Amino acid sequence: MNVKRVFGKKRLLVLAVVLVLASVSLSVLIAEADEPYFLFKPTTKTPKVDKEAATNIAKQVFQKMRPGAVVEEIELTQKGSLVAPIWVARSGKKDYDKDEVEIDGATGKLIGLLSGTAMDNALASLQAKHPLLPEEEVLKRATARGKSFGIAVPDSKPTEATSYRQIDSEEEGTVQWMFKWARESRGYKYYNDWFLIIADGYKGEIIGSNKRYESVEPSTFAINVSKERALQLASTISAKNGFDVRPENAVLMIVNPNYRWTAENFVLDTVEARLAWVIDFKKTEEGHGSIWIDAATGEKLGGDETR
Repeated sequence: MNVKRVFGKKRLLVLAVVLVLASVSLSVLIAEADEPYFLFKPTTKTPKVDKEAATNIAKQVFQKMRPGAVVEEIELTQKGSLVAPIWVARSGKKDYDKDEVEIDGATGKLIGLLSGTAMDNALASLQAKHPLLPEEEVLKRATARGKSFGIAVPDSKPTEATSYRQIDSEEEGTVQWMFKWARESRGYKYYNDWFLIIADGYKGEIIGSNKRYESVEPSTFAINVSKERALQLASTISAKNGFDVRPENAVLMIVNPNYRWTAENFVLDTVEARLAWVIDFKKTEEGHGSIWIDAATGEKLGGDETR
C-alpha cells in the first residue's frame, strides 16, 4: 500500500487541513489567505432550523459516535463566503480532540463532521497492532457508518481514493483513507463541488467528512467548441505564461469561472457554473494547473494553478 505521510501535533487541526487540501487548490488558499475556506466566521443570517432543533440533531449524532455524549456548545456560523448559515456543535472535553458536527441551517441535514473519538479509537487500534483492512472494506464500513449518522454518502464509486499515514510527535501514526466523490450533472463532473470522507484504516470508522455543493447548474450544456479549437484558444494563455499544455488531458467539466489570465478581474467564490474544456498544463519550472475554455462559446474562463 502506498501510504502518504501527514505531520502534526494537534490531530483534528491537521485533519481539517487535509480535508481542505484534498479539495481546494493551493492557489485558492493563497488568494484567500486572509480568510481561509475552512475557518468559521460569525453570521447575521437567520436559519430555518432553530438552535433547539439543531442541538437535538447534533446530540443524536454524537451519541452514535460516543454513547452518553452531550452537546457542550453550539453556534451559528458561516464557512467561506458562499455557504448558507450552518450550526456547528461540539462535544468533548479536550480542545483538540472534540467531536464536531456541521448542520445545514436551512435543511437540518448533516453536512460535515470531525471525530476526535474515532481518532482515539484508531490510535488504540494502532497500538494494539490491529491489522489494516482492504480499501474496499474500509469504504464499505465507512459508507454504512456515515449513513447511520445521516450523512448522504454517495452509492457510486469514489472519484478518488488515497491512503496516508498521520504522524504525531515524530512517531508512526494511524493509517487513514480519504474517499472523494465529484458532484455530477448530466454525466459531467464539477471541478470544485465534491463530497469526501476520511476513515481509519483499521475499522473503517469515519474520522471526518465534508461536503461542498455550491454551484448552480449551468444554463446550457451545449458543446459548440471542439477540443481542437479549445486547445488553440488555450495556447494564447499557455504561450504567454510559459505553460506546457497536455492535449491528452483535455476533458469536459463544470467549472466556476474566475477569469484568471484574462482582461477581466480575477473572481473568487462564484456560484456561476459553465460546461468547459479543462486543459491541463505543466509549468516550465514546477507546478501544474488547467486552463478553462467555455464549451458553448469559446470564452476564456480562467483556470487553476498550483505553485
